[in-house]
Amino acid sequence: NYAEIIGTNRVGGLFGSNAGGTQGFYSCTNFGKVTALSGAAGGIVGAIEGSVTFKNSKNEAEVTGYKNAGGLAASVTHSLKATGSENIGHVTSQTANAGGLVGSMNSKTAFSISNCTNSGTINGSNAAGGFVGYYVNPHMIISHSVEKSQNSGAVTAENYAGGFFGYGSYFYLLQFNESANSGNITATVRSAGGLIGETVDTLYLGIVNTTNTGAVSGKKYT
Repeated sequence: NYAEIIGTNRVGGLFGSNAGGTQGFYSCTNFGKVTALSGAAGGIVGAIEGSVTFKNSKNEAEVTGYKNAGGLAASVTHSLKATGSENIGHVTSQTANAGGLVGSMNSKTAFSISNCTNSGTINGSNAAGGFVGYYVNPHMIISHSVEKSQNSGAVTAENYAGGFFGYGSYFYLLQFNESANSGNITATVRSAGGLIGETVDTLYLGIVNTTNTGAVSGKKYT
């Protein structure tokens, strides 16, 4: 897509939203600016109520959502698999969560992020992350992984800002492997971290050959 897309809610560069089922986006690219005036915006897709796979897909344009905003998707409510995908556009959520890949996730199954990069500036009102702004798992015993992925974009939010995840609730098992953050991370009100801004009820966290070299500034927790 090369055209500018403007809508009210669930606005995407290629696809607006999907209610249930499984979606796959393979070798897709968005070059057009995406704006949601009163709801969610994503560079590739606005909202996924189900499972989604992104493979070798890219957003190169500015994405602005009044609510959640993501370089690839504003929100995902089941599972995510992202491989070889990239965001280089600026992503902004005016009132909620922003992520280089996904703004907000409510995941009921395992997610994986591998060989993905974000170099765009990420700005969220509540939470912002180089990959995912806000993550919630309804206490499912599942594992997640981030492998060989990089964030170099600056990340800023009021409450939760992280190089990979702004906020995460009950990851259960989360593994970082051969990944890196070099973007500067800033939380103006609460928590900031090179990898995760703040997490609660995460039982197992593994960090292998993973680094942060970006400056980290949090008002309350760092």
